[in-house]
Amino acid sequence: VKEGQQVVAGQVLVQLDDSTIKRNIDELNTQLALAKTTFERQKRLWAQKIGSEIQFLQAKTQKESLENNIAILKSQAKKMKIIAPFNGIIDEIFPKTGELTSPQTPVVRLINLDKMYVEAEVSEKYINSIKKGTEAIIEFENYATTITSTVNQVANYIDPNNRSFKIKIYINNTNKKLKPNLIANLKLNDFTATNALTIPSNIIQE
Repeated sequence: VKEGQQVVAGQVLVQLDDSTIKRNIDELNTQLALAKTTFERQKRLWAQKIGSEIQFLQAKTQKESLENNIAILKSQAKKMKIIAPFNGIIDEIFPKTGELTSPQTPVVRLINLDKMYVEAEVSEKYINSIKKGTEAIIEFENYATTITSTVNQVANYIDPNNRSFKIKIYINNTNKKLKPNLIANLKLNDFTATNALTIPSNIIQE
């Protein structure tokens, strides 16, 4: 794939060099062909009570062992393809053709701008007032955009380092304007008056 390309879940993003695995599979397939022929002959002979049982079992074991080894190598070959786990856009490809990589090395940055969320850490003193469904106002200064939403997820864990808990608010990004790692200002409604009385300001004397 190329940077900026739109991809779908299941699409191959990167093919790692699997030439050594393929050569090993070809070699084992050659051995397996001979092992199958030997096994079929031993099977026919054993059915006619010719030869020993140990020869028949050895031929059977050799064939099954090669089949298992080939299956293992094919499984390893599948892992030499990096597959897109979700729909998105290729934002960046890190290694160049011919460079080494490993499971600990980033290869592709794949971004989906449809499913975005705001994550924040809230002081533990609001643990009783901030719940799932709490009203929230999200402001993005760089875009002069304000979104009204509700809290979708509240963590069940208090971080002992800063005495806070995490919340998540999922937002719609239909115009693809919002980007990951933007800073958002978040306002949460931690108190709602139930029996408030409103009076005109002009009658307040002091």
